Amino acid sequence: MKPAAIHTTVEDLRARWATLHDLDRAKAINSLCEAGESRRSLAKEVGCSEAPLRDLLKVANVPLADRVLARRGEISTRELVRRSKAAAKLEAEKAKISEEKRRAKESEKWSISICDWLQAQGLAWAHQENVIESTRCELIEAERLGTLPKAIVPTGVPLETIIDRTRPTESGWDQTLEIYFYISWLAHWTLYAIPNVIVRDAALSHALVTIQHRRYE
Repeated sequence: MKPAAIHTTVEDLRARWATLHDLDRAKAINSLCEAGESRRSLAKEVGCSEAPLRDLLKVANVPLADRVLARRGEISTRELVRRSKAAAKLEAEKAKISEEKRRAKESEKWSISICDWLQAQGLAWAHQENVIESTRCELIEAERLGTLPKAIVPTGVPLETIIDRTRPTESGWDQTLEIYFYISWLAHWTLYAIPNVIVRDAALSHALVTIQHRRYE
């Protein structure tokens, strides 16, 4: 059952629908939807299809300058919808660029940690490259097959702790295959320390480039 306040507001909207400006319709519809009304029920109440209501919802929060022009009759509701869609697309693109920059910055930070860790293991340059390349390939394949562990490390656990707890048991490794020990270790600690697959892969790629540059300096 609808709350009485909302029902009354819907009744009021239906009664005044024909006399309202599209911007006032948009504001009322937006308010009712936020209160829990569905577009379908509102469309039925005011006697129109859902498509016009979807368009009206798009213009509910257009900039003041556009609202002024619309009330003056200088631009149409269709133009408001077009501008609203264009603004939403622009905001989405800005958000995407911002997220890409954030991920790039984060991956660079993690690449430093990866390089520092490899250096601390005392591996030769060629082995460091091999460890990163093999780790990256293994993680990509595991991601494709859906075989990556699902465990999540609680927020705030120090990186040193993650690295220490993911260290493979040395007794289970053939010393002639030492390289695989470090591949397994790097794969596990980066998996848990860097849960975002895009950031993790970029960090490993960046670390590989860094190691290659250092090797030939």
